[in-house]
Amino acid sequence: MVARVNDVIWNNGAACNTNYRVRCIGPAIPGVPLTCRGESVVVKVGDRYHPLARQNPQVTIDLSEEAFAVIADTDGSRINIVYDR
Repeated sequence: MVARVNDVIWNNGAACNTNYRVRCIGPAIPGVPLTCRGESVVVKVGDRYHPLARQNPQVTIDLSEEAFAVIADTDGSRINIVYDR
């Protein structure tokens, strides 16, 4: 499974092809119902965000749909996560 990352994690390409373990810890928007599945997923960084998407500094990792579905209910669009290498 793959993901895109923000410029800080991207680090001039140093993060390309590295793996991160990601886990959902709740909704990013208070009051929005969201079910975290209690699972974690390992994703490989393949790219950084598109320039227009970089305008939101709160976004750290953009998961593929497949990876998102492993850790959270797919009705949500933004989740709070914890991650490590």
